[in-house]
Amino acid sequence: MKRNYLATLMVSEVSLHFGINQKITNNAKRKFLYVLLGFIILPIILYKAFYKFKIPYIEIAVTAKCNLKCEGCSNLMPYYKSPGHVDITLVKRTINTLLQASREITIMKFIGGEPFLYDNLYLAVEQASGSEAVRNIEITTNGTILPKERNLECLKNDKIKLIISEYPAVSSKRLIELLEENQVKYETRQFENWEDYGDLCKRGYSEKDLRRSFRFCASAECKTVYMDSLYTCPRSAHGRALGLIPVQGAEENGREDSVNLISTPKKDLRRKIRGLYAVPYVQACDYCNAAWERKMIESGKQKCIIFL
Repeated sequence: MKRNYLATLMVSEVSLHFGINQKITNNAKRKFLYVLLGFIILPIILYKAFYKFKIPYIEIAVTAKCNLKCEGCSNLMPYYKSPGHVDITLVKRTINTLLQASREITIMKFIGGEPFLYDNLYLAVEQASGSEAVRNIEITTNGTILPKERNLECLKNDKIKLIISEYPAVSSKRLIELLEENQVKYETRQFENWEDYGDLCKRGYSEKDLRRSFRFCASAECKTVYMDSLYTCPRSAHGRALGLIPVQGAEENGREDSVNLISTPKKDLRRKIRGLYAVPYVQACDYCNAAWERKMIESGKQKCIIFL
């Protein structure tokens, strides 16, 4: 299935209405069901695409600080020599811009780094939870940091679910006890292994291989906001922020790797964001192991633990 905004929205709506998901392992069968069921609910898809401009899923990176240093971190956190937080004013401005562009965001996920190191997390979460456009909020944590005071209180909302990434090297027992004591909704996701995306050296792939890799890359669906811009994936966001993925060449042949949510005129926002779903590949793809070359490595294995 060709990746574009309508295809992404169709997958989201079919999954929402019919429960089709990755448990159907036969790709051909899954695509056929998506298309067939998508045709049945086509009026809903078109309504949400052109009137609501629904964003199925988006990640908001609020900090580059993390108390762990995981080998093979797909979000590139260990590359930051002096990691910092995103100013809360900027975080709230980017969220407000997204809410102006879209009348429905199915899942808004707050990520880091480690979000619970960000003292102002609650301000961003409260802004999102207070909007009718945002249906669900998720916060991903490594489970080692206990949220304090208002960061804990803001979690007591039916819209919000904490996603705890459980790795063999760390324990989330104390956090789970705190969440259950405060009746906070959470889900644990156990990762024994994860894909190794490799270092940030330029690979020199052919355009054919770049297109193929992007087509089969799960991270391409993880549209990520970092600082003032929306990127196609976390690797693109942080690689650009680190200066390790060059901006030059990012917009060749009409391909845009990012959308500046602060400087882009309001009248162009929907078109620009929709365009991110239609690119055949992005600059970051050439600084990433191709989808068929990725090996599985132990998740959460520590180079060292950083106490912040």
